[in-house]
Amino acid sequence: MRILLVEDDPMIGDAIHGALNDASYATDWVKNGLTALAALETQHYDLVLLDLGLPGKDGLDVLTRIRANNNPVPLLIITAGTASMTGCAASMAARMTTCSNPSTWPSCWRVCARF
Repeated sequence: MRILLVEDDPMIGDAIHGALNDASYATDWVKNGLTALAALETQHYDLVLLDLGLPGKDGLDVLTRIRANNNPVPLLIITAGTASMTGCAASMAARMTTCSNPSTWPSCWRVCARF
């Protein structure tokens, strides 16, 4: 299973990347939306973990572009954003789960395990 982690915060990204690697997932970590879109054009991913608050092209733009390209990759949104931002993202993407804070991460890991 190959996962694309899109997270600009080094502390959060390092923790998630390390946990995924420890769980034997092949994980590519990118830190902005433009790099994420480029990675999705050149590599097949089984799951995308996407932060909404990214520099350059934000996560909602990335999400919109993924779906506009008819890419059915499952998305797991990781964000500290507001409920309205998360709700907007949820209305735009099929097969998506949202993790808004570390207390929801155990359920998010269970989502990863389903793929």
